[in-house]
Amino acid sequence: MEFNKLLKTGKKIICDGAMGTQLIERGLNAGECPELWNIEKADIIKAIHSSYVEAGAQMIITNTFGGNLPKLKNYNLQDKADIINKKAVRIALDASSDRAAVLGGIGPTGQFPEPFGTYTKEEFREIFLFQSKSLAGAGAHAIIIETMTDIGELSAAIEAAAETNLPVIASMSFSKDINRDDYHTIMGVDIKTFVSRAGECGAGIICVNCGTGPRDIRNIVERIKRLTSLPIMAEPNAGLPRYKDGQTFYSQSPGEFAAEAALIFEAGALIVGGCCGTTPEHIKKLAALATK
Repeated sequence: MEFNKLLKTGKKIICDGAMGTQLIERGLNAGECPELWNIEKADIIKAIHSSYVEAGAQMIITNTFGGNLPKLKNYNLQDKADIINKKAVRIALDASSDRAAVLGGIGPTGQFPEPFGTYTKEEFREIFLFQSKSLAGAGAHAIIIETMTDIGELSAAIEAAAETNLPVIASMSFSKDINRDDYHTIMGVDIKTFVSRAGECGAGIICVNCGTGPRDIRNIVERIKRLTSLPIMAEPNAGLPRYKDGQTFYSQSPGEFAAEAALIFEAGALIVGGCCGTTPEHIKKLAALATK
């Protein structure tokens, strides 16, 4: 499915839901590399993508959130980075069968930029350029940079991804400031700074994901809408995470999630999907409401 053609329809677009929590349900253990499943358990990755497409997702995101070199180095898999990313795209393309656009997913490195850490912007850029080229080379229709919290790392990722000439979606994760009616990332980035910098660096779509549930995401989208004419995307969690018996779970049922997430379209989003805790059933309910 052609990405730009999908955007130009002007209709509400449904993205997929969580990958990580789906992998955990299928046996991913703590300390195990999720991206290695692209090689070792490709049938499971394909089944997850297919379930989202069947649920109504018109965009699916590759299992490459931690596919950058620093993250893979934690598992001694840095030498397999190219094949892991390319295999992920091919699995998603196969699962979509041209029914959904495939977005090459890029997440943060887990490293801090100067002066908080040792990484320079140029080092970040080279890391993200390597991953972006792998995703683009395998046939991804667009690049989505997700769950970023630092503006320097985000900027480097956008500029690197833009070199592929694919559409670039830039997303940050915000939490609410309890002292005022505002939102910031954990690195202190506010919404205005994010939107301005993302556009300057070459992002074609502004996104917000993770961090919180549909109600807060709707509020953030309303603020973004006042700051940009670019298309907006949103991927809320299935409510806030809760902990019980040593495990994390998300409390919103598919119906509850869909009822709140559908309102994000009214707030100004063109694309809405799900993040942590969402399942194909969450996306199916959302798609049904969005198309009414």
